Amino acid sequence: MTDTSLPCHIGIIMDGNRRWGRKKLLNELTGHHEGLKIAEKIARHAFFERGILFLTLYAFSSENWKRSEGEVDELMNLFRKACDNNLPRLIEEDIRLRFIGDRMNISADIFERMRKLEKESAGKTYTLVIALNYGGRDELMRAFLAMHKYGRGPIDEQTIAQHLDTVGLPDPNLIIRTGGMPRLSGFLLWQAAYANLKFTDTLWPDFTPEEFDRILQENDGYKQNFGN
Repeated sequence: MTDTSLPCHIGIIMDGNRRWGRKKLLNELTGHHEGLKIAEKIARHAFFERGILFLTLYAFSSENWKRSEGEVDELMNLFRKACDNNLPRLIEEDIRLRFIGDRMNISADIFERMRKLEKESAGKTYTLVIALNYGGRDELMRAFLAMHKYGRGPIDEQTIAQHLDTVGLPDPNLIIRTGGMPRLSGFLLWQAAYANLKFTDTLWPDFTPEEFDRILQENDGYKQNFGN
């Protein structure tokens, strides 16, 4: 695995927290708490050990609101905890934070936390993108509505990209999904058009830096041909 073959941007669909909790004879929420620890560990490994510049984590989809009210409340509280404790530590380690997703349904206190973290981390070397209340179809719909409302002139790929949540970010070269489901579930649908996809049966709380490295090794030499 050479530095030149490493992907610039990796996206991870962190699936399997609830199943991990049930498997361990614990409650499902315990799996989410463990998943947060793994997310922080993998982010540090990707940035500092492997030199990945951009990492996007699928934290909460726009469809996750359909889960029980208790679970959603617990997930939002867990995100508050991450914003207050985990994420500021990453900023101190030269990591920029960026949030994508529809912020309209996010509570005001979480919205303010996100805004503050993005402002405080501007200009850092590495970029951690957190997808919260995100769905690929929803993102495209919001982009087209914005273009219809404010746009002038023809619509092309560049125009669409400029209206996506990920404006200014490179498209992912590699997407990893844990938990055994071989699908994207709405994750970066536009941006992942030429990404290499890797699926693992490992549940997210069991995912390790060693498995991350094995996937990078398998991806070594993969080239995005963009239709050629």
